[in-house]
Amino acid sequence: MYDLIKLSKDINETELKNVVSNNVFNVSYDARGDPQKYTTLKNNPLYIAIIKDNCNKWKIEIKVSLAKFYNNYIYKIWINTTPFNYNEALHAFYLLMQSINIDLYTANVKYYEIGLNLYTKFEPSKYIAKMQRVKNQLFDKVLIDDSYNYTFERTTTRGKNIRTIFKIYDKTHEQKERKHEKIKNTLRIELIRKRPPKLTLKQLIDIKQVSYDIDIFLKAFSNISFEKLILSNGLKNSQIENIKEIINIGCNSFIEKYKEKYHNNEISLKQYRTKIKFVNDWNNGNYKNIQVIQTEFEKEFNTLLINEIQKICPYGQSP
Repeated sequence: MYDLIKLSKDINETELKNVVSNNVFNVSYDARGDPQKYTTLKNNPLYIAIIKDNCNKWKIEIKVSLAKFYNNYIYKIWINTTPFNYNEALHAFYLLMQSINIDLYTANVKYYEIGLNLYTKFEPSKYIAKMQRVKNQLFDKVLIDDSYNYTFERTTTRGKNIRTIFKIYDKTHEQKERKHEKIKNTLRIELIRKRPPKLTLKQLIDIKQVSYDIDIFLKAFSNISFEKLILSNGLKNSQIENIKEIINIGCNSFIEKYKEKYHNNEISLKQYRTKIKFVNDWNNGNYKNIQVIQTEFEKEFNTLLINEIQKICPYGQSP
């Protein structure tokens, strides 16, 4: 369910005293020797900053992996590799407010992630390698290399003005890097929402908002475009690759892609015309005697997605 979340709230002097008395902070002072900023220690996975503005008003900012916070509070270990459902998330928010000693229901949500762990038969990188794009009636976003490693992580396009991002990464690789004791094949998928408009924590955890987020999550990840197996006698490898690409991005995008390559002098006029002819032949039904087959990776991914999404939904709700 919820993982990394960022909250912000204006607080009064009483709330400031409550938070400061309940937590350990580094303190920065202004020229007059008055506290200007409080920040949690660097080794604290729960990041809290309390900042005074030019009008002497205080604002608290919080950044934390809710799943890790919950597991640490309950099981004394900072991990998010285990299942984490909606009801546990509600409990975690309550524990967070209790720990910080402040009511956060009116806090503004600046960023949040909804994540799901899929425990796969094979290494997660094998599934990631077969994924092409998030494509349905709501989205058509190519999965691209992130700054991390193309083998282990892909996201849809990031950018300053892009507020919804879908992310897929190899949690097993991450666990190995961090030298976790218990490791199993874990493919993690996430919906990332940046700067949601006028959303408080109370609104975020309302059933209507939760249902809306899970619906977007499911519509996106249940329509991941995987590389297909193409079975046909007599086809060249280049023809099979053309078919895979047309199935993945559609005829119009296929033509536009190679038109751009031609204008950029990446392919010759003859190669460009060959691509156009192939599309025309495809549309005229000249490649009917082929079989387009889901890979084992796609079938398992779709099954795991439905099974695991049901576990994180609020009790009595279904995706």
